[in-house]
Amino acid sequence: MTQAMTKPHTSVSIHLDAIRGAAALLVFWSHFRALFFVPFGSVLRPNVLTKALYFLDGFGHASVMVFFVLSGFLISSSVFRALETKRWSWGWYAQNRLTRLYVVLIPALLLCGLWDQLGMRLFGLDGAYGGSRHYANILPGNIGPLSSAAGFIGNLLFLQTIFVAPFGSDAPLWSLSFEFWYYLLFPLCLFVLSRRLPGRGRLVCALCAAGVAVFIGKGIMLSFPIWLMGTALCLLPAVPPAARRWLCPLASLLLLGALLAHRSHRIPSALGGDYLIATTFTLFLYGVLGSQSRLPALYERASRFWSGVSYTLYLTHMPFLFFVTAFVIGPRALWQPTAPHLGLGLAVAASALAYVYLVWRLTEANTDQVRRCITNRLSRPKKPVVLAEG
Repeated sequence: MTQAMTKPHTSVSIHLDAIRGAAALLVFWSHFRALFFVPFGSVLRPNVLTKALYFLDGFGHASVMVFFVLSGFLISSSVFRALETKRWSWGWYAQNRLTRLYVVLIPALLLCGLWDQLGMRLFGLDGAYGGSRHYANILPGNIGPLSSAAGFIGNLLFLQTIFVAPFGSDAPLWSLSFEFWYYLLFPLCLFVLSRRLPGRGRLVCALCAAGVAVFIGKGIMLSFPIWLMGTALCLLPAVPPAARRWLCPLASLLLLGALLAHRSHRIPSALGGDYLIATTFTLFLYGVLGSQSRLPALYERASRFWSGVSYTLYLTHMPFLFFVTAFVIGPRALWQPTAPHLGLGLAVAASALAYVYLVWRLTEANTDQVRRCITNRLSRPKKPVVLAEG
């Protein structure tokens, strides 16, 4: 029996939530550090705490690879289960995916436009919003051209990195276009290989998949196998009981080694680093899928919460933090990680997370209700049209 056909043990589900929440927090921290604190090479008197905080700062991009593998596993398993139970339809799939994406994306784009326009009006283009050298490793330059109506529409249609840049200061939006096109590519490729469709239907799917691949280009396609590593987990048999004791510890060591190699920039290419992280994380996740244990209630609650807000956190934190750094720091030098600045940074981070929580309460927390509302409207029988006589 494959992983996709079995319902994960409760502890496995909790671990998956913990991983997703931790990955979102690492992305948040990597951006927060880069926006407020000097690079580690410029720290005047580094101590143990400083070194630990800066060490964690290097795992933001690796966390996105974790998201891709997790997404591949979760989306693929839902598709496989729908096919197995004969509930699959393109309408069902599109409705679930688009409601999940747009419930947060539309407000995130609007809020990004609001923060960026307010920031440019208040602070001008001399500091953060004008392409300050402090933020060159996060944003390409002047925010103005990135905040156009064309950019908004392009990001709304998941065309960032294809025709437009990520909208405004919301740099993390780059990965959302990858996710969207993988959502489309996966079932198309699956049906090409499936015997459920006649030859003509498989040919149509193959042509559509090829068209999508050409349209989105080499950059996005090169990372598609990383997403498909999650799909591979769905096709593997359940972890044998005899392997459960040693597989997860071994996979953890391999993943840790890959993360350290990635963090120390010892991998020749960025794409090679992405594949190394994804491969070792996939093996680690396979070990996690075979674990069954009782977990502390506090760990479960924390995992559920941070996983629940992870998508909102990923999409909405950057414009808010960018506005705050323009207000607090502006064109001046970034902070040294002294005790007063770390305390002030903690207050800023707490306010940013409170902001994310508020947005989450108004958006992502209501995804199921929005989905049910759309389902009810689409399934509601249409009233017959009565033609007037004469």
